Amino acid sequence: MTAQKFDEPAAAERPPLVIIISPVTGRPGRYQARLPDAEVLCESTRTPFLDGARILIERGADPNSTFEMKRDAAAPHYDLRARLGVAASLTVDESRKTAFRKWKPFSPTPVAPGIAPNRDPVSEPPGGER
Repeated sequence: MTAQKFDEPAAAERPPLVIIISPVTGRPGRYQARLPDAEVLCESTRTPFLDGARILIERGADPNSTFEMKRDAAAPHYDLRARLGVAASLTVDESRKTAFRKWKPFSPTPVAPGIAPNRDPVSEPPGGER
């Protein structure tokens, strides 16, 4: 007897989470990702499968769920498939050669804020006059 890999009910017993992608008009290489009910997850992204996975997890989806991406909602087969949590943990790195890398969220302050001149605005008016 083999051990079950996922929480109950087994991931294989649940229907997969599916997103459908379509190219964004006038934006080569960018895609819209939506759910089968037409709800848009991402308006424009270069990595709809990975970004869509992160959005679904933020909304409370089970990271152990099977996750599929299709280019045509009516297609019987998927274009990409992964466990949701795995897809959400990846990004595409194109700095040397294209490869999957561990995803890191952007810092809310990617650049240090500028520092004001060392002057007390209350006691020293502009121009140094008193």
